[in-house]
Amino acid sequence: NMDAWIDCMTYLDLDTGMSVLIKKGEILGIKLINAKILKEKNIDIFNTLIECCSFVNFRRKDKNEEGILALIFDDHL
Repeated sequence: NMDAWIDCMTYLDLDTGMSVLIKKGEILGIKLINAKILKEKNIDIFNTLIECCSFVNFRRKDKNEEGILALIFDDHL
């Protein structure tokens, strides 16, 4: 579920035993290939992904930590 996804993404720079670990100060880029098609076919999934990534960064900034996620779109929306 998205709550679990948000929790996992929030702590990518802590060694919690997850398979993905980035260093403090790094940003994980999530590249959306054909994002325009996703937006056209399922706007709800598209918007939810954007909102959840934004919330992860907001949650971290609320704790005086840097944002950790960036969405990369490979096409013009």
